[in-house]
Amino acid sequence: RDVMNQLLWAFNTPSGPAVRHSLAELVEKSAPPAALKGVMQIAGSECFHIHAFLPGVGSDHSGGTDFDIFVDPSVNYFVRKVEMTQNMVSSTDGEKSPIRIRMVREVKEFADCEKGVFVPLSVETRFFNAGDEKPSSITTAEVSNIVVNWPISPEAFDFEFPENVQVVHDPENGKSRVQLWGPDNQPMRE
Repeated sequence: RDVMNQLLWAFNTPSGPAVRHSLAELVEKSAPPAALKGVMQIAGSECFHIHAFLPGVGSDHSGGTDFDIFVDPSVNYFVRKVEMTQNMVSSTDGEKSPIRIRMVREVKEFADCEKGVFVPLSVETRFFNAGDEKPSSITTAEVSNIVVNWPISPEAFDFEFPENVQVVHDPENGKSRVQLWGPDNQPMRE
């Protein structure tokens, strides 16, 4: 499982390329544009409701993904809940028919790590099959070991890629740059 998604720190689709987007990226790149829908009560907190669309073009199997995101000011504007709807296309007997898959992920408990840092301790995820009101599965992710602002030695940033490893960069405009690493900790081919 992707910890960033489980803790509501990144957003992507459960069925598709694992390209993560932060909340800022999702709002900035949303097409159509993201919208503030108002305020909603979630778990006793007044949360801002943002509606946004996952950037990118749908394929033959996907008609797009949208998110209803609930940001909670009482925990320094961390995401308390997200509802994702992925529009898919089912193909049976040569006929294509649209289906909508829903996922709801909600933080049930936050840890206050001081200085405005909050970490989700318990996150419940509910998956719904197309058209169902009852979830087909419910899972809970729990964080058991939190270390905030642990000192990092300067050597931790002196990483060297091994020779002949492929270094893959984040996609830009739908393409990823891949470099073959050389013996001198420099790329030797792209």
